[in-house]
Amino acid sequence: MSWLIPSEIQTLETRSAGFSISVFVHFLMMFALGQSFLPMMCSMQYGVFAFFAGMVVLATAFVWLCVPETKGVPLEEIYPLYAKHPLWRRAIGKHAAAAALALEHCNSGAAVAGRAEAASL
Repeated sequence: MSWLIPSEIQTLETRSAGFSISVFVHFLMMFALGQSFLPMMCSMQYGVFAFFAGMVVLATAFVWLCVPETKGVPLEEIYPLYAKHPLWRRAIGKHAAAAALALEHCNSGAAVAGRAEAASL
């Protein structure tokens, strides 16, 4: 998930910078996890595995509740999909979400077909 979601949520214009930041944060967190596992193992013993099992449960709940399905959705329509989600709409901001939804309407198949039909007349 740490590789899939950042590649999907970035717009085409911000993808390279956004993905490079997410890779940096991913490697930083993996370094912190590697450095903290042995001290946690020594102090918590088998409880460290219960701790990580709890983290898996929390991550699964987050994905189930907060990540919209993107199967079959073209890359250009993923950002508006997140702009429609109640949680991410608040994170994106009202103005950016409204702009993404307006752009989606302009690029939707119905609007493009309408413009093509009007041009043929």
